[in-house]
Amino acid sequence: MGRVSETLKGVNSPAAIEDAIANSTSVHDIQLELIDRWEQQPRKFFDQGALESLADTFKRKGFKGVILVRPHPEREKRYQIVWGERRFRAAQIAALPSVQCCVEQLDDDEALDLAMGENLLREDLSKLEETIGLLAVLQSKTGLEESAIIRMVNSHTRYWKNGSYTGTNDEAAEKLPVIVELLKRYNVALSTFKSKHLQVLGLPEDVKKAHLEGGLDYSKAIEIGKIGDEFERADMLELVAEGKLTSLKDVSEAVKDLTEEPKRAPTQEDWQGRFKFAVTKFKSQKTWEYLMQDAERKDRIQSLVQELEELLEDE
Repeated sequence: MGRVSETLKGVNSPAAIEDAIANSTSVHDIQLELIDRWEQQPRKFFDQGALESLADTFKRKGFKGVILVRPHPEREKRYQIVWGERRFRAAQIAALPSVQCCVEQLDDDEALDLAMGENLLREDLSKLEETIGLLAVLQSKTGLEESAIIRMVNSHTRYWKNGSYTGTNDEAAEKLPVIVELLKRYNVALSTFKSKHLQVLGLPEDVKKAHLEGGLDYSKAIEIGKIGDEFERADMLELVAEGKLTSLKDVSEAVKDLTEEPKRAPTQEDWQGRFKFAVTKFKSQKTWEYLMQDAERKDRIQSLVQELEELLEDE
């Protein structure tokens, strides 16, 4: 590692890290067109409004800060971003010709460590981005494929007890302690990585997008991901985005109403219960297809929906 990366060891605040980069003797003015993004950067989404606001500041006051780059490992006389991609993107929007960069010789492992450190220390990385980044680190350090890491964590976490592996799998006995130590560097416990981080990988794509781009809270994303029907999920995501379901409890109860069949039909006197029961059945894809097969039933449903809409007009 170079001097700056040695200085950064043990530093645990973005401000201190940026000071170390800014005070490096290897800071140069580099043309923006010579700098490339690094695909292994953990952060995949940047808020466009925030970028444009920062770009406006750069236009009025000039570029602030220093971007950490490394010589591009595959393209001669070009550079790759390690730290500071948000500023780089804002500089692009502002059409700046060049930016201040600290050039550091870093291999992939070193660069990934610094990139993960930047994003995790800022504490605004989505759970999905954090998981993807952690898996990249684990792949790099263990030599295992992502699928093998996921399989190992899911299968063998239960055998990790009191700081050691108690199972009988030779590969897990070798690799799991390495995984645990790597996760510990980012303040993530093995059990948390299994129960929370890996769970987000299985979310439906629309929920992932809302979590990544729309700021949908991780816990709410997990709840909404339980809804199998994509149209019902879209409705739920819209309700949350519009602020009509604000707390996790609200979302959980709404999801439960959609996904849980009543244990028994409500009594004749329970009009609200009967209505909810009917609506739940009506939302079922199987029930919907049955109703739409017959023209008379379809017309009747359309008429009833219109009557309900008219009743609710004065709500």
